[in-house]
Amino acid sequence: MPTVSDDILFKIKEANDIIDVISSRMRLQKAGKNYTGLCPFHAEKSPSFSVNPDKQFFHCFGCGAGGDVFTFLVKYENISFIDAVKKLADRGGIALPKTESHIDKKTAELKDKLFAINSDSADFFASNLNTTFGASCLDYLKKRGLTKESIDKFRVGCAPDSWDSLLSRLKSKGHPEELIEKAGLIVKKEGHSSYYDRFRNRIIFPIFSTGGNIIGFGGRVLDDSLPKYLNSPETPVFSKGDNLYALNLAKEAARQLGYLIIVEGYLDTITPHQYGINNVVATLGTALTESHIQLIKRYTKKVVLIFDPDTAGVKAVLRGLELFLKTDIKVNVVALPEKLDPDNFVKKYGKDAFLKELKQSVKILDFFINYTISNTTINSIDDKISIVNETLPKISMVKNRIERDYFIKKLSEKLSIDEKLLRQELVKDAESSPQKSRYERDSLPSSLRSPILNDEETLLKVIISSEKLAERANEIINIDDITNGAIKKIIIKIFKLIESKTAPNIESILKDEDESIKNIISKLIVEQSLSTTEDFERAFSESIFMIQKNSIDRKLNEIQALIVNATNEKNEKLKEELLQEYGKINKIKKELKKHKG
Repeated sequence: MPTVSDDILFKIKEANDIIDVISSRMRLQKAGKNYTGLCPFHAEKSPSFSVNPDKQFFHCFGCGAGGDVFTFLVKYENISFIDAVKKLADRGGIALPKTESHIDKKTAELKDKLFAINSDSADFFASNLNTTFGASCLDYLKKRGLTKESIDKFRVGCAPDSWDSLLSRLKSKGHPEELIEKAGLIVKKEGHSSYYDRFRNRIIFPIFSTGGNIIGFGGRVLDDSLPKYLNSPETPVFSKGDNLYALNLAKEAARQLGYLIIVEGYLDTITPHQYGINNVVATLGTALTESHIQLIKRYTKKVVLIFDPDTAGVKAVLRGLELFLKTDIKVNVVALPEKLDPDNFVKKYGKDAFLKELKQSVKILDFFINYTISNTTINSIDDKISIVNETLPKISMVKNRIERDYFIKKLSEKLSIDEKLLRQELVKDAESSPQKSRYERDSLPSSLRSPILNDEETLLKVIISSEKLAERANEIINIDDITNGAIKKIIIKIFKLIESKTAPNIESILKDEDESIKNIISKLIVEQSLSTTEDFERAFSESIFMIQKNSIDRKLNEIQALIVNATNEKNEKLKEELLQEYGKINKIKKELKKHKG
């Protein structure tokens, strides 16, 4: 985390107006209080990128990117935070004290050393293709259809069938064993102080960061031995859940074409690139994560998943279902014919046929509904109810009302169930869900709130903007009623600042926070739905009411479930206690409504 003092950062921001910095790199146009333009972080035709000159923040309502002038420079020029600080300090004519000119200097130096080790290792693996052993590797790659250009472009190499050839090479270049181990390239022998190479007798695929540094490696065997694939372990520069293979090469194509294709393997990535399909990336042996989503949103808001049509491949797609439904990323799914993977399909049928298959892709929720129905034997109404119970909660997560309507109609037609009944079930599900605000927020006029913000976001926007209302919230709100973890974290921080008699300004709130939280804050700051004191007061009251009511509803539903269990188990004493508790909480709910009325 930063060691540059808040005072220095504040001076640098004061000397670098965000409008001047951004407009020197892209075109901005004035729109009301803000400035807008086409987002530089994803492909778009209509501007959704907005900059607020008063608060000195930017936010893209398309891809979700946002932050201050430092964040913009980091993302736009793909540089570290400290490099952005140095550039802006230089631009503003501000000298950085020597004691404050680095962020965690030791960590930065360690990463640079690991990058150097990985780069030297990639050179070693690539050079092995020209050896006697490498001839068999090269022959394998050629049989798989890879050209020399592709091998060079992706820096594919091979590791010889040797216990310490890489270790010897790296030591000869002055790299110490402890750092080579930290890079994940060697393993200590059990019960010994000596090491051996992690990758042996394998084709090697270097894994790059989006900035172009080699952060890890993937190795594939040349025969049928196991494990078939072996990736670098987690290191200070590499995490499977934070990176996508070949994104460094695919990011610009994803921006230009407006979508990213995600496949499962190294060759499934390289072969499409070889045929001119340059927006293809692969996961690194792990399910898609929240970090992947944030990474993808920098470049596009549409993804096409191509999976192996076996059980494992289907499960891999479905594991990411809820993750995608929680975002505004559009996700389609493709199952290639003849059970072919992208590598073999492109080689057999070519680029045009592959692109044609992409056009026939289906929405991920369409795929889930079809898959759920086709894998359920429907003999009775209970079977239909089971399908509804499995699919309806997913449909309720869809943000767009038109899309939700489409999926309700589809489910109705597939199961021959009345649409009205499904909609009633959907509303009932929303009543007990923390996402209720998506369905029932009509009491607050649209002039006072943005359809982009839910109740918890609205509350956060209000208390960020008003110290007085933040103090009132600290007295009123039960922090456990907040369901969004990131928002809860920010509100707790604001409350602590208030209790310590520190004004909760943006700089103090954002200090030491990660990019996802900065994106939330920037969205709330740039969004302009509240303008007058009356607006803020009403939004405050409405959001507090809805948050408290939703919390009570969740508690009542939990107790209802416990009452059913107690009834089934014929535990009359417990049932009576639960009924009393239900009555008390329900009374609180009535008082809350009465007080609001």
